[in-house]
Amino acid sequence: MNKLIEGFNEKKIDRPLLAVDEREQIRQTLQAAIKERLPVQLSHYKDGFIKQTICYPSCLDPLSEQLIVYDAYGMKIKYDLSDVTDVQFGS
Repeated sequence: MNKLIEGFNEKKIDRPLLAVDEREQIRQTLQAAIKERLPVQLSHYKDGFIKQTICYPSCLDPLSEQLIVYDAYGMKIKYDLSDVTDVQFGS
């Protein structure tokens, strides 16, 4: 059991560091999705892994650096912008 846990932990990665232009592109994509009410595929860092979800961005708060989205079931989810690693328009 310990070897299984150790193998799992070995696959963890460090938080990706994004360039300023990559962060700006993420913000622009999110703002366009909010304005047009379009779904996006959001990639975000959590606990050593990059996770992906399809969601509808609702609010981008520049002061708190948080993103509020709704998933396919209508559940509200908050993400720190520092955790967002990529955003693509989804379907």
